[in-house]
Amino acid sequence: MDIKDIIRTERMRLKLSQRDLAKAMKVSPAAVAHWELGTTRPTMDKMVDICTFFGITTDSLFNKDGPYQGQFVYESDELTLLTLWRSLSPEDKAFCLKLMRNSALSNRKQNPSTPD
Repeated sequence: MDIKDIIRTERMRLKLSQRDLAKAMKVSPAAVAHWELGTTRPTMDKMVDICTFFGITTDSLFNKDGPYQGQFVYESDELTLLTLWRSLSPEDKAFCLKLMRNSALSNRKQNPSTPD
């Protein structure tokens, strides 16, 4: 699969429109359309952003891992958390991390058999 096909496949898997992906990548919807048609390619910075957004490696985007197989699949709640996370200020991210770490630590103390 070529980069254009992977971008389209991942976007459709997440049930996103080209406009949704464009907003997340901070580009125009036309840019996403050109990526998916293969008339242009994302810049290297955008390729990294795309991989992060879709939860795939840059190696898989460039087919260095072998044929693309959609290595990572996020649950709906994980995608929601990721989307919300990206909209937070650095201060809010620090607060959320602290809250989540404390919650995980408390959970482990209550359920010692729970894996880390």
